[in-house]
This record gives sequence, C-alpha cells and structure tokens, in this order.
Amino acid sequence: MTELFVSGYAQLGAPAEWVRIRVSIAKEGPTGPEALDNATPVCNAVDRIIAEYGAAITKSASTSLGVHLNPARDGHADSWVATKAHFIETNALSRIPGLVMAVTDAGGAANASEWGIDPRSPLHAEARLLAVADAQARAADYAKALGKVVGDILWLSEPGVRGVNMANQAISTFAFRSRSQPEVSFDPANVTVRAEVVMAFTLA
Repeated sequence: MTELFVSGYAQLGAPAEWVRIRVSIAKEGPTGPEALDNATPVCNAVDRIIAEYGAAITKSASTSLGVHLNPARDGHADSWVATKAHFIETNALSRIPGLVMAVTDAGGAANASEWGIDPRSPLHAEARLLAVADAQARAADYAKALGKVVGDILWLSEPGVRGVNMANQAISTFAFRSRSQPEVSFDPANVTVRAEVVMAFTLA
C-alpha cells in the first residue's frame, strides 16, 4: 500500500477581541527615598484608576513599587528610579481610551503588549476546516502528479491551532497620550488565527 503524508494550512484575520495592557510608572530622584516619594502619589492615583475599571478587567497582576540606581552616563550624575507596573487583560475594548487617558494624566504610561481572539471563537473551527480542505487539495495534486488517486484517510494530526497577535502592529496602533495630545489614537489590532494539520492518505 502506497501512503502519502501532507500538511494543510489555513489562516484567518479578524479584529482582536481582547488586549493585554502594560501600565507603568517610573519616577526619578537624586536619592532612593526621593524617587519613592515622587512615584508614590502617581502609583496611588493609578491604583485608584485601575480599581475604578475593575468590572472591565478580566485578569490583572502588579509588581511592587521598587527603586534602583540609574548609573551616571553621558555626563549626567547618578539618579534613582522608582518603578511599578500593572498588567491588565480586558475584552472591554471601548473603555481602553478612557483608561489610557486617565493613567497618563496621572503621570503613568500605558501600551498594548498583546492582542488575541477568544478561544471559543468560531474562527478557530473555520480555520480547522480550511486546513483540512487544504491538505486534501494538496493530496489530490500530488496523487495526480504520480498518476494515482487519493484513497482512504489513514490518520489526521493537529500540531496546533492558535490565535497569533501581530505584535508590532498592535503596539503601533495603540498610541501613547501626552498632556499636549488631547485624544488617544486607538484601533484594535488584527489578529491572525492559524490552523495546521498533517494527514495521511492511501494512494491507489
């Protein structure tokens, strides 16, 4: 019995359904305590803002407020930097501009770090069907080239199905807002849902 092994691929694009946002605070001072004093009111304000958006946040994690030495360079003296970060995931995309504006007005910064599609989205099933169809079409082409026809399917393997965010595009479409820029430029990134299968056929 002659066997043929082929791969099938498919990808579909769609606007992201959720986003992960990194909110960061970084304040300098000539000493560690002064850097902490500069950062603490900003951290408190950002904490309150995030709490106000709590119902729209599906996942969150935070670092503790810490301080580290920023060594002298380019003729500048040593300084200390106090930092804290929040990592937020939300599917309430319409509320992101307000969150970013509030955070930046308080003295923090925010950017989108990752975009994605809900794993329950029907796009995943559609991609799987297209990947199988692609494998079957490839098998038919190879069989024809060999003067044979495709017979039975022996097995099918799924290396993976995943929603992949376009990181560079995602970050570029989520603009920082400064006090001189009254609005936030925000467009959900397009996410690519990919599916891949490996199939084995008999040839007759």
